[in-house]
Amino acid sequence: MKRIYSIIGTVLIAAVANAQGGLRPADQFEISVSNQRGAEALSANRGGSVDFFCEDFANGLAGNNSVGAWTTGGNNGSVWALATANSPAGFYSSSLNAMASPTAANGWMIFDADLAQGGQITAANPAEVMSGYIQTPVLDMSSLENVKVDFNQYFRYCCAQLSPLSVQVSNDGGATFTEFGATGILITSANQLSANPLNTIIDVSCVAALQSEVVIRWSYNADFADGYSHYFWGLDDICIYETAVENDLEITQVTNGDILNLWEYKVTPLDQAITEADGGMVAGVIWRNNGRQDQTNCNIVIEILDEAGTTVLNTTNVPTFDMPAPANEIICPAPVLDTIFVQTGWVPSDNGIYQVRATLTSDQTDDLPDNNVRTRVIEYTSDEYGHNDVALTTGELRGRASADNPDLFVPFGVGNIYTFPNAGSTAYGLTVEFGPNTTGATQTAQGANFLAALYSDQSTTTAQVYELVEFGYHMVQPQWIDAGPIYFPFDNSAECIVDEVYLCSVETEEETVEELTVTAEPNSDNDNSTARKDFNSNQVLTWFFRNSYSPSVRLILSERTIGVNETAVTNLSGLQLFPNPAVDNTRIQFNLNEASNVAYEVRDINGKLIMWDNIGKHAAGSNSFNLNVSELPAGNYVIGVVTGGKNITHEKLMIVR
Repeated sequence: MKRIYSIIGTVLIAAVANAQGGLRPADQFEISVSNQRGAEALSANRGGSVDFFCEDFANGLAGNNSVGAWTTGGNNGSVWALATANSPAGFYSSSLNAMASPTAANGWMIFDADLAQGGQITAANPAEVMSGYIQTPVLDMSSLENVKVDFNQYFRYCCAQLSPLSVQVSNDGGATFTEFGATGILITSANQLSANPLNTIIDVSCVAALQSEVVIRWSYNADFADGYSHYFWGLDDICIYETAVENDLEITQVTNGDILNLWEYKVTPLDQAITEADGGMVAGVIWRNNGRQDQTNCNIVIEILDEAGTTVLNTTNVPTFDMPAPANEIICPAPVLDTIFVQTGWVPSDNGIYQVRATLTSDQTDDLPDNNVRTRVIEYTSDEYGHNDVALTTGELRGRASADNPDLFVPFGVGNIYTFPNAGSTAYGLTVEFGPNTTGATQTAQGANFLAALYSDQSTTTAQVYELVEFGYHMVQPQWIDAGPIYFPFDNSAECIVDEVYLCSVETEEETVEELTVTAEPNSDNDNSTARKDFNSNQVLTWFFRNSYSPSVRLILSERTIGVNETAVTNLSGLQLFPNPAVDNTRIQFNLNEASNVAYEVRDINGKLIMWDNIGKHAAGSNSFNLNVSELPAGNYVIGVVTGGKNITHEKLMIVR
């Protein structure tokens, strides 16, 4: 379990997955979300520079840089090659697009480990561990006081925990090397496709600045990571430069939780706000020094503001500190980011939207002051717990087709982590937003069956082992698809235990012809709180963390109406049933504010769907239709009328015989 503590100092953001997925072909699960991770949000601001060495691979390994040719090496160095029109071309990645870097048309380099394996992995063609590097000519950087390496990359790797990609830098002509993680500040995971392209900037000043015999390698399967066999790594548009910016502190992220040791939430139930006695809300600031000069007497001010951002509700001043330039850091590689988490003492008094704002200054006048202030918007509600921003759930998470039968989808699931600092909450169910490719029920075929589940972390070791606590089975109806967050209860409510770690998820349990998809907010899982269910290398279904997105799955701490988006504004009013009680027929009367497609459903008192139908488009104003209930047993039922495929209104009906 993560534990909370306040820190100030040098921290590299990282997370370790409990397992890694086995080989699998490319699928929409990755393509629809991971490719939306834009380079702008993941790279540093060059802020003006003097280019020293640039390469676009227009001449392949011969070089197009006025210095000299590139060389390759390592056990599989010959795998590095100029990409073809079909790259990547291996069995498991040939369906992916080519690299989309600015100069990709005139050539880009690829380490196509997948292609080198010779097809699908079988007993007769086992996986081979691959390693190899591509290396610059010797570069004289004796005149550069700082050195940054800027490049575009595109990758997918498998099958162990840490990234196999590194940038290695030598200042003795290649005799010894210092390793830098090639993905910069980005947390990556096996089987996940990167942005295309992913622009990355790495400061290598602590090795290369003022040195005359510098060699830089891009190395696949470096010394700190072993056991990688598949997929590919593409490189293009490499540029080495000396920044012209003297003073530039940048805040890269503001959090409302300790994302290294606990979790943060976009939406929090008011009852689960951290109390004043426990230090109030935890706010975090992640920052870096992008400039040439050390920064002295750095100061961070954290403010809590109202929704409009005009009234300051709370202010916390962080003690001053010094921030060396990367070239002057004591350790090398220099830390990518620095982080602080502080207890603000602030506790919200009411439900509503608030802003967390951080401002970073120093004794020096910042050359780029626009990146010294950053704000995070958060919300407190009566019953909703969530990591995603509903307004930004633009991605669609999709399961993948079975390798044995492309007409079937393998088991699929996504969810989020939750904890409870305070006693007294009860979990009743969850909300989820289904993507447009979800299969809904029809009169002749069923919709996607799924499990709304709540797990508890029962692990006693560093590996997370989740035990099912509560669940509910449901079948997707067409009016729920692409209709905003819809509520689904667990069969029984669950009392939430303080400091226990819970996983709230939606998932399928077997291969099926029906597809379940979930919307997600891309580039948002900063605290390792997103889980996805997939097969590991032993073909065992496992929950994987270290993902790039936040699925639209929220835990609900009150009783709601099943299958309803309660945040939507309904187009229907005046719903009445006559006669009620009914024997054989009842007439359903209602008013529409505007013309809309109408459907109805009949459920028993446990929420089980008994019958439903789409009855077509109805005009604005007063409407009615007859419902034959003669074949239903006597008892109590709930009649729901759905308008526009989104909004549902209910009325109870008694049937007598």
